[in-house]
Amino acid sequence: MYDADPHAPTIFAHHSEHLIAELEWVRTLVRDTLDHAGRIGNDTLRLDRVRLAVSDEDAHRLLFPKPQNPRPPGEAALLRDHLDQKIRRSLEQQVRLPLVEIWQTFNLDELSRQVLILALAGEVDEDIRRLYAYLWNDLSRKRPTVEFLLGLLQPSIRGKLHNAHAFFRESPLVRHRLIESMSQDAPFFAQDVRLVSSVVARAIGGHELDPRLALCARVTYPPKNPLSIVLSPPTLQAIETSLSQLGDGSGSTLVFIGPSGTGKTELCRQRLGPRIEVDVPAIVRPLENADERIYALARDARCLKMPIVIDLADSEQDDPALTPAYRLLGRIAAQHPYGAVVTARDEASWFLGLLDTAVVHRFTFPTAHERVIIWYQSFARNGVFNAAPEILTVASRYPLSGGAIERAAVAVIARIGPEKARLGDLRLEPVTEACRAQLTPRLQGIATRIVTTLVWDDLILPKTELDNLREIINYAKFKPQIFDQWGYGRLLPYGRGLSVLFAGPPGTGKTMAAGLIGSELGMEVFRIDLSRTVSKYIGETEKNLGRIFDEASRSQSILLFDEADSLFAKRTEVKSSVDRYANLEVNFLLQRMEDFDGVTILTTNFEGSLDEAFRRRIRFRINFPSPDLETRTQLWAKMVPKEARVEEPLDFEQLAKDFELSGGYIKNAAVRAAFFAIQNNDGLRMRYFRRAARQEILKLGKVVRMGDQYEEER
Repeated sequence: MYDADPHAPTIFAHHSEHLIAELEWVRTLVRDTLDHAGRIGNDTLRLDRVRLAVSDEDAHRLLFPKPQNPRPPGEAALLRDHLDQKIRRSLEQQVRLPLVEIWQTFNLDELSRQVLILALAGEVDEDIRRLYAYLWNDLSRKRPTVEFLLGLLQPSIRGKLHNAHAFFRESPLVRHRLIESMSQDAPFFAQDVRLVSSVVARAIGGHELDPRLALCARVTYPPKNPLSIVLSPPTLQAIETSLSQLGDGSGSTLVFIGPSGTGKTELCRQRLGPRIEVDVPAIVRPLENADERIYALARDARCLKMPIVIDLADSEQDDPALTPAYRLLGRIAAQHPYGAVVTARDEASWFLGLLDTAVVHRFTFPTAHERVIIWYQSFARNGVFNAAPEILTVASRYPLSGGAIERAAVAVIARIGPEKARLGDLRLEPVTEACRAQLTPRLQGIATRIVTTLVWDDLILPKTELDNLREIINYAKFKPQIFDQWGYGRLLPYGRGLSVLFAGPPGTGKTMAAGLIGSELGMEVFRIDLSRTVSKYIGETEKNLGRIFDEASRSQSILLFDEADSLFAKRTEVKSSVDRYANLEVNFLLQRMEDFDGVTILTTNFEGSLDEAFRRRIRFRINFPSPDLETRTQLWAKMVPKEARVEEPLDFEQLAKDFELSGGYIKNAAVRAAFFAIQNNDGLRMRYFRRAARQEILKLGKVVRMGDQYEEER
């Protein structure tokens, strides 16, 4: 009730005092409403019937909790003026009043403010809810209606019509989704009104999001143990300058583009303070009510005065039905007064086109030197300060992002045990395994990982071709230094990827060489399953290939297209729609290979069938010839491990003379001979090798000489 005591405080000491004062103002409005109806005096109720929801005695107690002096005429208006003056003085003294902040954030006029207070009162005060129930005399009703709230402010029909615009679609309360109608099919004045829960929480000092955002957005705060972000000083300075401007109300939109784990989200978490992080695939799907979730995001972000961080993740504009939702989200991001940051793994031009203006910053994988620093910092953050330099050097060969290095370091410590790790008992094997685990791409079903335990000494090739393989490895290792530090990147703005063609007959070591290159570079090698990549449906092949190249870029993996002539074949003259779509696939491959910055290896037995445009883009060509006599002799010798049980001298030269097999078939024959020996409870003998070699020759459809001194006795 209006307090004219001159000794009363002139400001609110706490926002709860302000809220209590506003609730008292609502009670005066209820009393004035009953006065207007001629149903209540200063201190007694004059009602003839018992209310179903609240009795007359209950209403009297709620309206007059204390002995009352005679109420002045227009008590609610007097109290409103007194409250407004007290609010102004409190703001001048820097007292934080969340309810007033809501008024200011959404530029609410006086009428909208009062409607919001009336709706809020019914949400936070049980006594006022009972008074509302007393007034509308309906036990089943749970929410006030438009007419009821307008009637509290102006009981006459003229006053209600005059103030009805507070609930129009373009009014601040409705446009910003501060209030919602729970019965939109009802007549306008009979519609129920609800103040959304996140606004209620904000008005009483909380920081909650709309429940509809539970699965697609969350409020996050700066981490207590921030990760180290290693970026070049000019890049970091430019990004921090842009981030510092997000909180000034200018509404600028930043776009961070880069592979996963390069520091985009972590930098936002460290520099932005409290923010709302949004999962785009979750907010636009399901499509039903997607616009309500996006509008709720816009309202809550403004209400909490927080920037929005929009993570596009793997979002694609592959469903036309989602276009309106994406367009709305882009408009919300561009217009948000506290700024928005969009993070994407690729250029995401389909979404950037929805933004009016954007400042783009690109994040790249750390260099080898930067990876050493990140490894050291990651181990130190987990209590390991004495990691051996050689361990860090080997680990830095794996092209991991900063986030992946942090996860790998944690995995290494967990495997060997924290105590051993702190004592410096770090071994190379768990470090390399953790690195490989972080590089695993999501290519299940369309690619197979190539794992090799072989070393370079196991690969038998002419010296010229071995030198070419070494050159390939050097290109991959020193490419960052050449393009980034020596300035060649300016001369080659695209087409920097490493594309290699291995040509030769089957079994000459092409796949083996690919595995050795991956092992040397610390990169995973994935052989593409063409049977699951190529589809009869239009556009599906391109979609699968796009996914392959995207995942290879993300995980820094080597792509191996085995038997590439089936996919990279020459384009033909267009005589039908089939020819046109087949050529489209080849054109798409040409474009993706041009854009791909990683390592691509193609193997073929029929080099002449490859499209000339592919051959022109091949940076290295390695010939894998059929082995000569000397090479075959070496291959046979390599295929007998030291641990094998040998019962007699093995004449590998004679095997090489009698059986013209390539390395792959020699490997099969050597393993087969071992099984022949073991099933006879015997060791390795020449007759087992000859029998196995003869069967491999027969598989090739060649004629073999039967019967000699080594022939197996029958």
